[in-house]
Amino acid sequence: MDTTHKSYIKNWVPLPNEFKTEDQKQKENKQIAKRTILIVEDEDDVQIFLQSYFANHHNILITEDGLDGLEKLKTLKPDLIISDVMMPNMDGFEFCEKIKSDPELCHIPVLLLTALGDDENLIKGFEFGADEYISKPFSLKHLALRADKLIQNNLKLKEHFKKQYAS
Repeated sequence: MDTTHKSYIKNWVPLPNEFKTEDQKQKENKQIAKRTILIVEDEDDVQIFLQSYFANHHNILITEDGLDGLEKLKTLKPDLIISDVMMPNMDGFEFCEKIKSDPELCHIPVLLLTALGDDENLIKGFEFGADEYISKPFSLKHLALRADKLIQNNLKLKEHFKKQYAS
């Protein structure tokens, strides 16, 4: 019996990091680092928490509610929006719906954060166009991973369409 048996699965299906060279990983990290995240949140402690975490690798903009967020979107085009659901003036559902129904903004990924974690509100969030819906309390690692993946996927789509229209 061979005691040096290796798993063939790893050889057949390499892990995602095995596909990437160091240069590719650095390029990907630089692309994400230059990206802007708009945080729409009415609670000061959550604003501070999110800003302090994401500020090391992203440009961060903060607004208090959906109305203020829409006003900022007239001049700024962030790469990702992280919005609370329960806010005064305009809640996250309505804010998300307005973004996703505007042809100039609909490409921006929207990640909704909420204490309303039941299935009904989860479905409602997706019906209003959210790209992701994360319940509070949340894992910071989970939030950061989803945020980075939404940004990366959006960059890939933009690059794809840029190439399509350039040829």
